[in-house]
Amino acid sequence: MKNRVIIFVAIIICAGLLSCVKEEKKKPVKTEEAVAEKLLVDEELSIFIPSGGAIVPHKSLFQFLPEDGSEEKIKAVLARLLKGDVNFSTVFQSAGQSSGPGAAGIDVLDVIISRENIAYVDLSRSFMTRNPTGITSEIEAVNSVALTVLKNFPEITGVMILIDGKEQKTLAGHVDISMPFRLSDSDNSQGVQ
Repeated sequence: MKNRVIIFVAIIICAGLLSCVKEEKKKPVKTEEAVAEKLLVDEELSIFIPSGGAIVPHKSLFQFLPEDGSEEKIKAVLARLLKGDVNFSTVFQSAGQSSGPGAAGIDVLDVIISRENIAYVDLSRSFMTRNPTGITSEIEAVNSVALTVLKNFPEITGVMILIDGKEQKTLAGHVDISMPFRLSDSDNSQGVQ
């Protein structure tokens, strides 16, 4: 009889401990993702899109971690420009372009900022091959990328476009991309040189 009482008490104690463990498991666990969502900082930046022969800024909301530097932010802004965010792809369609900046399949491979504050923007080869041919389309493509970086990140003094990690002489035979692009000297400029 004494053994049965001891076994009964042991079972009750074990059951009580197990219910405490189960209660503890039910508590929500803070994941890195949940913590990161609370830390994200909203920042409104402009993406420059060709429209009717001009390069037009379009405001867009981005979320960054507080520790994100200019390189990460530039990658995110250019990725949205070059992937063709739904809002921006309609601008290209209305401009009569089926490809170009905003066409899917153009990747931002890397962004490196030099000591001279030149942003080296490494784009996939499809940036060269997906743009409509002709000098106007090439100028619009280069201006879209360069203005998006230069107007949003004032510390950047120039944008050097690389293709698959290599310098190129031209984008597709017309526009020289062998040198960094800088904002034009005129006030309130919407162009690069």
